[in-house]
Order: sequence, then C-alpha cells, then structure tokens
Amino acid sequence: MASNPGPAESDISKHSEPWFEDGNIILETEHTRFKVYKGILAANSSVFGDMFAFNQGDVDQMEDNCPIVQLHDRADDLRVVLNTLHDSKLLKEHQGKFPFHLLVAYLRLGRKYMITHLLEIAMAKLALEFPTTLQDHQAHFPPEIVLIQSWPRFIDIRTENREHFTMVNILREQNLQRHIPYALFICAALDFQETEDSKSPWTLYSQPGSSYHDNQSLSFQDLQACTRGQKIISRLIYNETFSWTLLDANVSECGINRCHFAKAFLLSDLAWKTRLSSALSSWDSNWEEDICEGHLAAFRRRQDEGSQNIWNRLPAIFGMPPWEELLNEA
Repeated sequence: MASNPGPAESDISKHSEPWFEDGNIILETEHTRFKVYKGILAANSSVFGDMFAFNQGDVDQMEDNCPIVQLHDRADDLRVVLNTLHDSKLLKEHQGKFPFHLLVAYLRLGRKYMITHLLEIAMAKLALEFPTTLQDHQAHFPPEIVLIQSWPRFIDIRTENREHFTMVNILREQNLQRHIPYALFICAALDFQETEDSKSPWTLYSQPGSSYHDNQSLSFQDLQACTRGQKIISRLIYNETFSWTLLDANVSECGINRCHFAKAFLLSDLAWKTRLSSALSSWDSNWEEDICEGHLAAFRRRQDEGSQNIWNRLPAIFGMPPWEELLNEA
C-alpha cells in the first residue's frame, strides 16, 4: 500500500532566530517560525497585546505546547524587529550610518504593530536623509560637500545595489509623501551620467540583473518623473540658482572692472563643475575673491532666492502636490 506523500519542501516551516526554548509564543510568516515571549511583544506593541487577548483560547496550531500565530510580514523584517525587542542593546550598537535593512523593518513593522520607539527611530533617520526644507538640505550639504560624492550621510543606502530606488518604493508603500520629492531628486541627481562614473552599474533605465528584487526598480511613473525632473532642473539652474552669473556687473557701481572678470571666471568654472545637485546649493564663500561688497550682496541674494525657488517647485517638478499639502499630511 502506497504511503501518503509528505508535505512539499516549500510548505515546511523552518525555525529561525530568535528562537527561545522557553518562549511561550511562536510567530510564523513566509514558512519561517520565531519562538519568543508574549509579554515582551505585548509590552512593546498594543497591536500584539490586543491580538493575544482576542485570540486567547482560540488556537489552530501548536508546537512545543506554544500557540502559533500566523502573520503576513516579510520574514527578514520580522526577524530584525523581534531580535531588537528581545535584545535592547541592539538599539545602541549602530554608530555611523544606520543600516538600511533595519530602517526598512522598523518603518514597516513599527507602523503596522504600533511599536512606537522603533518607528520614531526610523522616522528620525528619514527626516535627516530626505529633508523637507531647503535649510535642512543645505545644512547637510554645504557648498564644499558635493552631494553626488557624499550621499547618503545618515542611512547606509547602497546606490550600487539600487537601494535609493528601493527607498522611493518604500516611501510610496508607506504613504510617506513628504519625503518623496527629495528621494526622486536624489535618484535623478545620482544618475550615472550625472556622476560620470564609468563603473556605475546602472542608469535610471538600466534593467536590473537577476540578483535584484522587484523593488529595486522605479515604477514607470517615477522613471518618467525623474527624467522630466532632470530636464526641468537642468534648465532652471542658470535661470534661478546661478542667475547671478547673468547679472551685469556695472563698472560704475564699484569703480573697477574686477567684478566683471571675477564673474566671468566663475561662470567658466561653474560651467564644467555644475551638476543637477547644484540646483539646491547655497552660496560658496570661495567665490567671493575679487567681487566687491556691493555686487557680492546682490549675487548672494540671487543665489539664495534661486535655490529656494527651485526647492519650492521640487514637488511639482516630480509630479507631487505642493510642499504645504505634503507637510500637512498625517
């Protein structure tokens, strides 16, 4: 008599860390089980607390005399969050840039399960890396720091792995609209033609390789927005941010023609140094040599006004509602 076939290998659930032998609850997702402590989960998450209270005595599956709760999260995200909740020192171990996979897990599950302290960490890092004011952007990237060589500064986003594309998709997934204009600006500014890096493995329209996941590609809508943004911002740089280079340096105002020649030299210098990321740059004190005080004030004012004008238009450039509307969203 033929024996009954066993379960398919893909249907067999595997144990994963954290797995505490004396744990009293098992969480399962994507055929992966974690054995942890119900009290720790309930203390950190009102959602888990309510879930356990509601399902008390109503258990379909058991293992090691522990109830099994089925979840619908990514196993990698759940592993990160459970490890953090059960080992508080993990919250203090991250010096320098914050690990990308932690940010994603804290953001997704922190919001879903109302784990407030993890969500606050993720949101604080997002606010630093994807600012919503020009002042915050310029504080992180003063003129002497080139964005395309120094970004990211706070989150360990690997551009060679297209994780800046992934970040846009996660911001949309979590409906964090306020950070999307800057995230799309980064994608447009870091296009490999912008960085002139012949070793860069991608452009905006590169097809991801077999090792990439779906969320490492931008949607067609966002690809269009980035391409459109590149064209618009490229035109605006000299009409706005560097419009002072087109101002007449009237010799009669300062009595000498040094401003005229200084501005001409700066214009030729900017012509080959300017990148898309320059659109939001602040005034560089290195430009001040040989410019008289009268013209200097006018040039600085025009630079400040121009970069602010582009910032104000950034959401519209990338097909988003205005900043005021984005910042008023919950």
